[in-house]
Amino acid sequence: RPASACVSTRGRANVWGADAAGAGEAAAAGASVVAPSGAGTNAASVGTNAASAAEARELSRLRSELKEAKDDLARDEAIFADKLREMKKLQRAHEQLRKAHAETLRKLAAAQGAAAADLGARDARVR
Repeated sequence: RPASACVSTRGRANVWGADAAGAGEAAAAGASVVAPSGAGTNAASVGTNAASAAEARELSRLRSELKEAKDDLARDEAIFADKLREMKKLQRAHEQLRKAHAETLRKLAAAQGAAAADLGARDARVR
């Protein structure tokens, strides 16, 4: 990196007066190459500025996509948390119903046993 490089507030390096190798290296690293005020423009700097503008548009698009993906993830996590709470609530309700069913089956078996005993006693008296 050339000694004249500095970091802008946007987090990208601005290189003033860098030699061609340093400017190419900075552009490859995602930096914008900016000539100081009053500096003349030439074909190389116009091409570099066009490349920088294209990189800026691509960076903006990627940041937008990342924000959208993060927003989608946050919505999905909220939905997942709601579904998890709902599942736990349904599991508790299922357990209560399972216990009530088992108790009902126990009572039914007891009632059937008592009814069978009554029928057996009636049959014994009728004979």
